[in-house]
Amino acid sequence: MDDVLLRIVLDRLDEAGLPDGVESLVLAACDGVEQLTAALGGEVVGPTVIETAGRVVEPAGAYLGSVRVEGFRGIGPEAVLGLASGPGLTLVIGRNGSGKSSFAEALELLLTQDSRRWSTRSAVWKDGWRNVHHPGHTHIQAELVVDGQASVTKVTRSWEAEAGLEDSTVTVQQPGAPRADLAALGWERALVRYRPFLSYNELGSMFDEGPTKLYDVLALVLGLEELAQAEKALKEARLERKRLADTSTTALDGLRAALEASDDERARRCLAALNGRRWDLGAVRAVLVGDPVGVLGDAGSLGTLRQLANLPGPSQAVVSEITGQLRDAAGRLAALHGTDADHAHRVARLLGDALAFHEAHGDGDCPVCGRAAALDATWRAEATAQRDRFSQIAADVEEAIAAAGHARRAAHALLLPAPAVLAEADTVGVDTSGLAAAWSTWARGSNLDNLTELADHLEVAIEPLTVWLSEIRDAAARELTRREHRWRPLAERLAAWLPSADEAVAAATAIKQLQAAQKWLAEAATGIRNDRFAPIAEEALENWRLLRHDSNVNVAAVAFEGAGNRRHVQLDVSVDGVGSAAFGVMSQGELHALALSLFLPRATLPESPFRFVVIDDPVQSMDPARVEGLARVLHRTARERQVIVFTHDDRLPEAIRRLGIDARILEVSRQPESVVHLRAALDPVARYLEDAQALVSTDELPGPVAARVVPAFCRFALEGAFTEVARQRLLAGGARHVQVEERILAAKTLMQKAALALFEDADRGGDVVGHLNRQFGSWSATALQRARRGAHEGAEQRHLRNLVEDTRRLTQKVLGR
Repeated sequence: MDDVLLRIVLDRLDEAGLPDGVESLVLAACDGVEQLTAALGGEVVGPTVIETAGRVVEPAGAYLGSVRVEGFRGIGPEAVLGLASGPGLTLVIGRNGSGKSSFAEALELLLTQDSRRWSTRSAVWKDGWRNVHHPGHTHIQAELVVDGQASVTKVTRSWEAEAGLEDSTVTVQQPGAPRADLAALGWERALVRYRPFLSYNELGSMFDEGPTKLYDVLALVLGLEELAQAEKALKEARLERKRLADTSTTALDGLRAALEASDDERARRCLAALNGRRWDLGAVRAVLVGDPVGVLGDAGSLGTLRQLANLPGPSQAVVSEITGQLRDAAGRLAALHGTDADHAHRVARLLGDALAFHEAHGDGDCPVCGRAAALDATWRAEATAQRDRFSQIAADVEEAIAAAGHARRAAHALLLPAPAVLAEADTVGVDTSGLAAAWSTWARGSNLDNLTELADHLEVAIEPLTVWLSEIRDAAARELTRREHRWRPLAERLAAWLPSADEAVAAATAIKQLQAAQKWLAEAATGIRNDRFAPIAEEALENWRLLRHDSNVNVAAVAFEGAGNRRHVQLDVSVDGVGSAAFGVMSQGELHALALSLFLPRATLPESPFRFVVIDDPVQSMDPARVEGLARVLHRTARERQVIVFTHDDRLPEAIRRLGIDARILEVSRQPESVVHLRAALDPVARYLEDAQALVSTDELPGPVAARVVPAFCRFALEGAFTEVARQRLLAGGARHVQVEERILAAKTLMQKAALALFEDADRGGDVVGHLNRQFGSWSATALQRARRGAHEGAEQRHLRNLVEDTRRLTQKVLGR
């Protein structure tokens, strides 16, 4: 963003006190779309402000030194428009078709690569850009005199003989620098913002597209397009996120309908997570992945089905193994019953019990036989030795007893009660009554201790239990498969929707911040716009006051109003003091004057590098009063700018001469084969006298022709002198410009024009000769009569030189020179 504008924005942000998130988005948007995207992505970004930010820095000003044109439009061989490179007013005059406007269009095309004369029209308008009498090489060159540079900068645009309009080559030669392209001037933005060219077409069409187009034209010079771009970036970012949210919400509407139609508990859980303004996307994801972290809490019917499908139970192989162990242990115990090992085992157990009694109660009588003092240390040592001897003999019995105990415990471990999930099976449509009965029978074996009975129970009860387990597992698996088949399409839709939902959720917070940032920036832009436009509006109104002259239409204020599609320029217009719609009451000349009033201030802002303005044909449609006002406005602008005006209308140079405005006037003439010449222009009287003198000084003009043409030029000179004096006297007497011009146009003959100048009464033509005799002498009346009659009847050749000289003397007398 422009540094001046950026500093203004920063100052306003300091005063606004926006939330950090909103302020950061404003700053990021001011720095461009990429920065805004980064800020929305969580990056900390912000524009860099340089030291000079906030100050209006005037660039080096460029004046025009000359314009060279060859082979372009009305100019054939090269013609050079030499200019005084500094502030001042230059008029380039010439009749229509003389080639004068070709200089203006060439300069515009040279610097902007386009011309407003044809840019908005059909392609046929471009076809005549190359001069028909000079079909070869075409080039345009401007010499620029830039402040601070010792020599000129040359900008050249050239075309080869067969090249099209768009196929030109542009070079820029700056002092002490290699040749470069147009970008080296650094004027790309300035040529749009401070465009120094105003053609008649543009002048006439400025208001054609209404107040909205005018708003855009004027707003451009304020340099606020970057604020508009920043506001647009915020708006587009907001709308993009809103589209994401809307798209996701629209998709969810269809998903909700499908979820509501589903009898799957996962659908109900997802529906609950997606109802309301806040979506619990984590809960949805947990459903989709099977709730591995317990987000959903209770397992529900699916959990029940999964437990049933994976219901644990004793396997036939394990039962067979344990049954074998039980029967092996029972057989070993039966085989050892009544053997020495059995006897030793019993004695060892008895002695062990006695030793334990002695350990607890100490020496004393035998509690079995009653012998006194039988239990003492001696007894203990002998009993311990006997126990150990009998224990060795009883090892086989003890091993068989241990194996029996292990087998019994393994069997009891299998004989567990039925899992609790069987009680919930009816809620998921699985009938487990048969399994429950088989499992109840199976579990009753846990009360059996007899090894053989326990083995018999296992062998009998396992078969129905196994059959029922397989059936229930299969039934649960089938139900799970059925439900999964119905759920999978919904799950896939949810999974596909989740990424956009994540973006929509993330966008929800950003949308509010973007909306706040956009609103603030729009309001700030309005304030900045009005502040920056105020001096331009003031200058434009001052120009209008000079241009309106006797108009009954007054423009009191120019202001920007509205925004977006409702933006427009409001013109406070009144007609004879009564407010009215601007464009409906203003004549074409008044609209031209207003357009010029608005153009000049924006083209002459100090930030513009152009110290020149080029205006082509501004006089058309203007009445005489406004032409005089135009002369004053141009003079006012030329105090600080180089003002170059092209016109075919003699009224502007005449007004400039009459008002005593210092101006350089160049006249363009076009000879056969598009040969264009420029010369310092004389006023009309002097020009006619110079042409008459040239004719009497040549021997090439036949005598009869000279006898008619020379008096005619003398008559034109006299008419010009009388007309100028008449205009001055009538205006000085308080007559309005319109009235003066009407009276001048009504004076058709030389004598009527003379009478109007001498007596302010065109009807007193009969008094003119006598008045001249008395005032200046008889020679003056004779010169008048010879010029008047000679233009129709011819004059004697011997009097032609005297006629020219006497006419010159008479015009000087009449003009008071």
